[in-house]
Amino acid sequence: MGKTIIAGVTQRQDLGRAAGIAAASAITAAAEAQSLEKPAVDYRAQPRGGQRCAGCAFFRTQSNLSRLGHCSMVIGDVAADAWCAIWAPAA
Repeated sequence: MGKTIIAGVTQRQDLGRAAGIAAASAITAAAEAQSLEKPAVDYRAQPRGGQRCAGCAFFRTQSNLSRLGHCSMVIGDVAADAWCAIWAPAA
């Protein structure tokens, strides 16, 4: 077991979280440099299991009434109930 550095959090858990944040930051930086076309990310109009764009870290809704939104990784509008291969859980 890892050394406890904060009540209830081990050093291993803390390093794991940091690695996850670093990976998400790297993906976001790459996307800002160049957004991807939908076919390049295997965009699908249906969710995949419990994964759907509305629950993705990269998705931003256009309005409360719209089922469309914007993805910081993909060019063009995306549906809240869609899915793609770069789906990442929202925090």
